[in-house]
Amino acid sequence: MKPGTRILLVEDDHAITSFVEPQLEHRNLSVRCAYDGEEAVVAARAAANGKVSIEYAAPHRAVRAVFDWDRIRQAASILLDNATKYTPQGGNVAVRVGEAAGRAFLEVSDTGVGIPEEMLPLVFERFYRLDSARTEGGAGLGLSIARQIAEAHGGTIEVHSKPGTGSTFTLVLPPKPPTPTS
Repeated sequence: MKPGTRILLVEDDHAITSFVEPQLEHRNLSVRCAYDGEEAVVAARAAANGKVSIEYAAPHRAVRAVFDWDRIRQAASILLDNATKYTPQGGNVAVRVGEAAGRAFLEVSDTGVGIPEEMLPLVFERFYRLDSARTEGGAGLGLSIARQIAEAHGGTIEVHSKPGTGSTFTLVLPPKPPTPTS
């Protein structure tokens, strides 16, 4: 285990357990989906350091949803990090923000290695890694955290993938998060 891996594992596991009882920070609510999506892409481009091309397709009209920006930024960061991690040098990552059926979405597509169909249901499980022999690192917690963030907002994360072609992960959010129960 690399130095620092245990600390990251504890931090990731804390993030997961903090969503056992989903509590959104209403002080941090955002409605600016396009701006927030673009902000996440800027950060991802800096982190990718030129390894892959990251393109952002802004929506043609305003897309609005109410969400905890810190949590959604974390989910977007996980999706973008995975896309750049599993896309070979010179590949492409495309990010799109939009609205369909009254729900906002953030879509991250890549030209990476892809995921076999039989493995798709497992990618959101805690500690699951498609190939533990890969050198990209990670504890297998990211997609589980992202899914819990989506669900805490009353949303979902969908995945479509084909080995050798790449993957598309779509974070879908309702216009408003669920109301907290007292």
